[in-house]
Amino acid sequence: MLEKFLAEVHVPEQVEVNALDSYMNGMLANNAITFSEDDLPEQGSDHNSALFITLKCRDTTVSKVLIDGGSGVNIIPLIVAQKLDVNLEKLPPSSLTIRAFDGAKRQAHGKATLEIKVGPTLFSSVFQIQESAGSFNMLLGRPWIHQAGAVPSTLH
Repeated sequence: MLEKFLAEVHVPEQVEVNALDSYMNGMLANNAITFSEDDLPEQGSDHNSALFITLKCRDTTVSKVLIDGGSGVNIIPLIVAQKLDVNLEKLPPSSLTIRAFDGAKRQAHGKATLEIKVGPTLFSSVFQIQESAGSFNMLLGRPWIHQAGAVPSTLH
């Protein structure tokens, strides 16, 4: 459905700039992105799976990127930052103490602004770098979700 919509999107040259919003809203209303029962995982709506995506960062494909609307920060584990050749010695310090999933508090090693590519879109996002052994290679929290204007669906 999304691929069909993107393939059909065409804005005529004669559309004036101040009418563009109305034009796009009309197209979106007629071509809403929706999900059906066919889009559910095998276990249906009873699943409790997290929402993971894959993205590009520094010309490297990064899998197991957790989308977490409950997190107020974007996080990258120290070991992943090292693999992406983030210069840890030149990081601006971070005064944040981050509470992990297990309730433990951990000080961030620093913060890094990284360019990430999600689908066709580039984002420049601030990540807190922390030593953690989580089940993710990156965590995109509310700062990125709001920046992207995303509406994540853990159901589908």
